[in-house]
Amino acid sequence: MKKFFFIFLLSNVAYWIAALFRGYVSITSSILVEGLVVFLLTWWLFKKYELDNEPPIRILFPLLFGLFWLELPYRIIEILFNDGGANTNFTMLHLIMTPFVIMLSYHWYKHRNFKVLAIATLIWFIATIIGNTYWMDLLKGKALF
Repeated sequence: MKKFFFIFLLSNVAYWIAALFRGYVSITSSILVEGLVVFLLTWWLFKKYELDNEPPIRILFPLLFGLFWLELPYRIIEILFNDGGANTNFTMLHLIMTPFVIMLSYHWYKHRNFKVLAIATLIWFIATIIGNTYWMDLLKGKALF
């Protein structure tokens, strides 16, 4: 239980670091910062607890739970009372990219495959920068496709 709360607390810190960028800089910078912080945090947690021989879900669940527990009540209230408007949907790409980075970090920890890491990082980077622009245009009704 102590390990669960430790990982949960660290993932909350990672969430708030990215939330500061989301509020004061831009959503794209928030996705990039959170991706980098969460990638390093996930890799460090697996490295720290590698001798415990526990299943990966014991690290992944509190990590994901800590990142999303603040976001879910906001989304539920927004959907119930504001019909899930653009205020909720603009961060949806943000929520999709975080688990992608976590799984990429776990894959890197287990297999140390540079080709997969390079290709997945390129996909993540393009999806973050270009994908966010298309996502915002889609929400505004000016989609290019």
